[in-house]
This record gives sequence, C-alpha cells and structure tokens, in this order.
Amino acid sequence: MEKYYNRMALIEAYITNQNPYGHEDIRRFNTRRLAALEQAFDLNISEAGIKNKANRHLWRLFSATIDSYRSIRTPGSNFMDGSLIMKQIDTLGTQAATLCSHWQAIDSAAAASKHSHLAMLDELFKLLWGEISLVVTSQQLKQRGFDDTQEPNWLDYE
Repeated sequence: MEKYYNRMALIEAYITNQNPYGHEDIRRFNTRRLAALEQAFDLNISEAGIKNKANRHLWRLFSATIDSYRSIRTPGSNFMDGSLIMKQIDTLGTQAATLCSHWQAIDSAAAASKHSHLAMLDELFKLLWGEISLVVTSQQLKQRGFDDTQEPNWLDYE
C-alpha cells in the first residue's frame, strides 16, 4: 500500500527513531526509514543540520519538546491487554462510572497534550529547517533503496 510522507511524517519518524527500546529489527527499520526520509527531503534533523542558523538555539527547545512528547502517559499506557482490569472495574457498580470518568479525562488530556506537542514541533521544525511542502511516496523511497512495506510488527517480538 502506497504511503505518503509529508513534513509531519518526517517529524514523527524522527520521534520514533528516538526510542531506544524494542527489538533490534524495529530500531534498525526506524533508523533506515528516517535516513531515507532525510535523504528524500534533503535535510538532516540534527543540531548540525539546521538550515536556518539564526534560529539554531531553538534546537534545544525542539529536543526538549520531543522528550516531553515521549513522556506523555496515561494509567493504561503500558497495558497490552487491560481486559482483567476492565472486568474488575465492571464489578464496581456506581464507582465504575466515576473511575472511568476520571480515566477518560486523563486520556483526553494526554491526547490534547500530544496534539499540542506535535503542533509545536511542526512550528519549531519550520523555524529550523524552513517550510517544506514536499510529499514523498513509498515508491520514491523504494527507488532510494528503502522498502517501507517491510516494517516489522512489534507483536511478532513479544
């Protein structure tokens, strides 16, 4: 299936590549995808690669915003399967509604925070590397030697 990569997809690939956890196959794929995208967009997301040197001090804010984005969590963030917890909550009667209401509020706040972080990263990206309207396709990446259809499924490594 053909994928389309715009500036935001490039930012998200950079964020994903910052994750040191997971299976080596997944880390290798993420690193190769980012390298292919950086080549296609003709840039390097690094302090040394900043194109607008007048704004180079914003690199620290860009990096800090990524760290902040990656730390956003909810009570259920680490549950691969929360069915036992949900079964227990179902037995709580009226208390379940209150508990679930708070949980939903936390989930909503986390989603809003993620959205705001990505919007801020997009603005910082434009200040550091400029406005990029280019869209790169899977086929273009494949022509550069990267096949995005070979993305490992993390469920295969659990």
